[in-house]
Amino acid sequence: MKTATQLISSAQNEIASQQASPTRTTPHGRMDCSTKEERRDQIGTLVNRVFTRMEAIFPRTWRMSFTTDEMLKLAKRELALSMANWSSLPTLERLDMAIERVKNDGGNWPPSIAEMCKRLKPSMEDFGLPEPEMAFMEAARQCGNVRGHAWSHEAVREAGSATGFWELSRMSSESEKYRLRRIFLAEYEALCNRIIAGDDIRSVTLIESDEMKSAIDRAAAAANEQAEQQMREFWASRGEEPPKSGGEAIKRMRGMLDEGGDA
Repeated sequence: MKTATQLISSAQNEIASQQASPTRTTPHGRMDCSTKEERRDQIGTLVNRVFTRMEAIFPRTWRMSFTTDEMLKLAKRELALSMANWSSLPTLERLDMAIERVKNDGGNWPPSIAEMCKRLKPSMEDFGLPEPEMAFMEAARQCGNVRGHAWSHEAVREAGSATGFWELSRMSSESEKYRLRRIFLAEYEALCNRIIAGDDIRSVTLIESDEMKSAIDRAAAAANEQAEQQMREFWASRGEEPPKSGGEAIKRMRGMLDEGGDA
């Protein structure tokens, strides 16, 4: 009969053979610095700590959930399999905090293994990261005040920079908002994964530095404003109101060409 440690090791080998563990590389392709053996030992320590503390908190009902030693070992194996799939493992401190929340909930019956997995898995909230939708709304609102705004988290600013604050400031249609939102959420998710895995997000290589990005944004803003002014003057010279959209402008220009008018 396999021991709990052997079961955990078997679970790790199973995950590795399927190449299912996202901890092998970060979202930006960097290899995880932990070796397979170190990670296996770390998971074993965490699993044993969970079961020891839960038995102390629920002295009768916790063991009643596992009628035999084999069931207990299988339960540990299931928790280990789940941890092996996480992008990062909780520290002992964060694990104890999660267990404290279980204890403070009260009640005589402990949570299931499935519920424990949800409670123990590192989340964005644990790292002070706002929810993705809230992060996107913040980036969209503050795209014109990048340096002056007190960002809820550096990851929001970095995701906005990677998406393009200039593009965020100019989105005017639902389709454009949808496109930029998808880009932002993908960038933000990658940054959150890096943070949860313990990486420094400032090490992410950006296309431009903040200074270059700012200079490019200013130049683009000036060029765009000049182009808009020229268009307003053009339509005013024809005694017409400026088009309300790019599509309307193209339609009018085509009509002028069809009529042989001068543009």
